Amino acid sequence: MSLLAVSRREFKFCVDVLNQTVEDYFPCLPCYGCGYLWCFTTCGLSLCFSEPCTKQLSDNMDLVLRRLNNREELLYRGVVWSLKRCQRTHTSWIEIAQLVYD
Repeated sequence: MSLLAVSRREFKFCVDVLNQTVEDYFPCLPCYGCGYLWCFTTCGLSLCFSEPCTKQLSDNMDLVLRRLNNREELLYRGVVWSLKRCQRTHTSWIEIAQLVYD
């Protein structure tokens, strides 16, 4: 992707919006605390309790990314932000791509 695809100001705005969304919807400490506290007695099933919280975060990130992708500057330059998740390793990341039109 070209470094000139998105202005520094626009990139900072997008990252700030994404960071704010993660901060607002990140799973709460009691979800993780109970999950780890009861992990041994439930054979690890209690670690699934945080899934509703992470699902809410994922849904809101998708909504925010859709709104960001509809911004005029990003649409004009063909820049697309997307949330990628690996269920096997429970990791996620934001992928930024630029569409190429022939």
